Amino acid sequence: MNNKGSGNFFITLVMIAVLIGLGFYAGWFSMSADTDSENSQDEVAINLKLNRDEIKEDFNKLGEATEKVSEKLGEAVEETVEEVKDESHLEGEVLAALPAENQLKIQSAEEGEITILVNDDSKLMQGDDAIDLEKIHTGDRVSVVTSETEGDSRTADKVMLLREDQEQNESQPEEASEESTTEEGENA
Repeated sequence: MNNKGSGNFFITLVMIAVLIGLGFYAGWFSMSADTDSENSQDEVAINLKLNRDEIKEDFNKLGEATEKVSEKLGEAVEETVEEVKDESHLEGEVLAALPAENQLKIQSAEEGEITILVNDDSKLMQGDDAIDLEKIHTGDRVSVVTSETEGDSRTADKVMLLREDQEQNESQPEEASEESTTEEGENA
């Protein structure tokens, strides 16, 4: 017998044992032993009884519990879908960064000029790092997730600073150090 077959056989035996144990615990099965005077003293009759009513009742309870869990899960999914529907994702260029007023004005290709309100719950990020509103300047590119709308303004849940010039500057020192290492190797 191959290993996969013996593993499946073992799992099947364990599942049967668990089912039998559960059945005895839940009262689905009962066992009794009788010594019959007609039989010799060495013989014992073992009776196994199946309680169908108890099994039906337990499975009905299981069905009801499953329905309740399913309803709660469905409600949670609906709430999550509604929250996601309310979210708006924008990307654009910062026209004005106004830290004193907790605002950003951005130019979005999709929606034109928009005022973004920043509050204590708003997360401002650059890569994996949290930043302050003062780090965002006119001309920067940002990606914004909003969920609340107040007139022509939206409240930011998350503002992600997308600075291309910083990414280029971060990669340039590595290139420069590689060039200097190559030059030193050639001079040696």
